Amino acid sequence: MSLRRPARKSLAEEKNAGPKSRQELQREAQRSGSRHRERGKARFKELEDELAAQSQRAKRFEAECQSLQELWAADQSFLEDLERYTKSLENEVARLREQEAYSLITSASDEATVSASLSAGDENAVLGAEIRRANASKIHVRPMPLGS
Repeated sequence: MSLRRPARKSLAEEKNAGPKSRQELQREAQRSGSRHRERGKARFKELEDELAAQSQRAKRFEAECQSLQELWAADQSFLEDLERYTKSLENEVARLREQEAYSLITSASDEATVSASLSAGDENAVLGAEIRRANASKIHVRPMPLGS
């Protein structure tokens, strides 16, 4: 189908051709209307397809947004868990440092007790100090104070 227009007739040819019949005019109008209608239908179909494509893009975008929101919520939950775990580790480190300091103090005190007890010949005091020293070296056991 050629997109070029037919060459225009000369004015003399048009005059010689005479008036077009009513049927010819109707046929031309129908052909012209049909062409416009077909172009309109094609354009409508293009617009429908474009709308469907945009709708699909919007759905994908919404799904991606939902996915990102879920990831963000999971990250927030993970960060909260990490903060709680860090705090518990800090508390455990503080407890272990306190226990280590107490153990060192107890050890020094027990050594003084052992020395004094050996000088005095008190074997029970020496044995008690040795037991406390052994218990103090275990991380999970809190040593008892000497006066107990």
